[in-house]
Amino acid sequence: MEEESFKKILIVGNRLIGDSIDSLHALHSFIEVYSRLETKFYFLGYSYSAFVYESVFTGKHSFEKRFYIDVEGGSEGQRSYPKTQGALLPLLAMRRKLAAHKFDLAIIYPGGFIFAFLAFLSGISCKVGFRGDWRSVFLDRHVANSRKLANYKNFFALNTLFQKPIPQKTFTFPVDIPKEKSFFQQFLLEERKYLVLA
Repeated sequence: MEEESFKKILIVGNRLIGDSIDSLHALHSFIEVYSRLETKFYFLGYSYSAFVYESVFTGKHSFEKRFYIDVEGGSEGQRSYPKTQGALLPLLAMRRKLAAHKFDLAIIYPGGFIFAFLAFLSGISCKVGFRGDWRSVFLDRHVANSRKLANYKNFFALNTLFQKPIPQKTFTFPVDIPKEKSFFQQFLLEERKYLVLA
């Protein structure tokens, strides 16, 4: 599939906050290139980590629609991270919703078999992610997730799978942390924090 035809892109976000932050550099660089094609971005992930991605997707790059795995599974507001394995049924139930949007591309940041399998079942034209756990069978483009590299460098490796050159950029942005989320309380010292990714 020609990359110029990527008009509807599904971003599959990480489950853990740390991994979500580590992926922002690569994701921001990707957005800078593909937003010029009047692309619409959609989000699939967890409600409690979505605020990290929404810090990058602002203004004209805001998500057209968000799909939350934990909300679909009836676990909204819970105080612990929902396990990916426990989200199997709501993920499969979400297949029809994703298929209805006819996405051209899915960038799958988390590891694990289920996300690649879901993208495959949803009929997404091009699926990009990390290989392993048999998930590469369902991916059109994949790269190894090296334990020898820093996490953010692994996420940048996904950008090398595209034809268009995607430069690595440093950026600073404010992050509004949802203070009402009870499982964030122990991490909060003030109402607003700032992240500087270099």
